[in-house]
Amino acid sequence: MISNKNKNKLYAITFFLDCILMYILEHEDLNDTDTNFIYSMFLVHLLLYVSLYNSYYKLVDALHVILFASFFYGVYLENFLLKSLLLWLIGLIQILWVVEKDCIMNTKPLGPGYGQILSILIIIYFAYFSFELGKQKAQE
Repeated sequence: MISNKNKNKLYAITFFLDCILMYILEHEDLNDTDTNFIYSMFLVHLLLYVSLYNSYYKLVDALHVILFASFFYGVYLENFLLKSLLLWLIGLIQILWVVEKDCIMNTKPLGPGYGQILSILIIIYFAYFSFELGKQKAQE
């Protein structure tokens, strides 16, 4: 079960992401991959809003997996702002893990050590993705 406090955090973060995604969609020159990624995220976010509101936790669990997969899809994106937004979200999630001592999207407690292994992998990916984003900016 997700607490109302965590649901509100998820609503706020998702709404913020949607606003930035709409800005990117309207003001940036995007290729098909980037555009499809944004529309896919809008669909995922719509499902998240509905599942949180109605407490459909099996759907939230499935969307949690999709969220994780979307981070790794970031290597295929080309738009700098879109990649930056993804990097910001990865960083925010890591900060929330430390502050909350759990993922605010979890519907049930994780087993021992699972969060640590996942955090280490995400930190490594965060460093790699930051390097790639810096390299892209230097080439522009």
